[in-house]
Amino acid sequence: MKLLRYDKIGDRRCFKIFGFIKISFHKRKKYIDGLKVINLGKNNIFKHKSSNQVSCKNSLIIIKGSNNSIEIGENINLINTHIEIWGDNVVVNIGNNCLFNKVYGVFCGSHAPEDKITVNIGNNFFNTEDLQIFVGGGKNTSLEIGDNCLFSRRISIYAHDGHKIYDKGTVNLINKPKNSLKIGNHVWICHGVNILKGSCIPNNTVVGAGSVVTKIFTEENTSIGGNPARVIKRKIDWER
Repeated sequence: MKLLRYDKIGDRRCFKIFGFIKISFHKRKKYIDGLKVINLGKNNIFKHKSSNQVSCKNSLIIIKGSNNSIEIGENINLINTHIEIWGDNVVVNIGNNCLFNKVYGVFCGSHAPEDKITVNIGNNFFNTEDLQIFVGGGKNTSLEIGDNCLFSRRISIYAHDGHKIYDKGTVNLINKPKNSLKIGNHVWICHGVNILKGSCIPNNTVVGAGSVVTKIFTEENTSIGGNPARVIKRKIDWER
């Protein structure tokens, strides 16, 4: 097991630390205190394309696989954030001006090179506290969160079920994976929301507190809520 701590990182070139993780940075030296990476695989890439400061506190990335990639943008704050990658071929992209506070993410990859698990989080993302994200379990599974999204406390996103459930008589798989979960631009997720696999939340949506989102919504500028969530009000907008 290799424990890597990034204290002083500079140089525009791409190089390897201890022969494991490739790091690519711009000319100015960067200081990333408070971020540790444990790498248990090969050919894993961590890219920071920023020329500005990244602020980290008590944050950890664990990679238990190979051929995975994490790229973060400019002006990123990671506070008490814990990300684990299990398996291979996971691609994580994080945009600019994002704040992650007490986030726990588990991204489960595939051993088949043609299957990629992708997680894309857009610009200006902000979560208040306690966000859980679980992605994986199917071929080419993806999670997409758009720009200018605001997440409140105690929110869970499940892009897969975590465990397989079979019919006792036929042994057929009951909870088949669904390949994508999408949250659009300018979406406000209120306190205590659960978002399940295969769901889609369109642009300019407000999701009410305690809701369980289980399906694809297509109408923008709505307020949705309930268990399962349904459209509560149409033709709305909101401000951060």
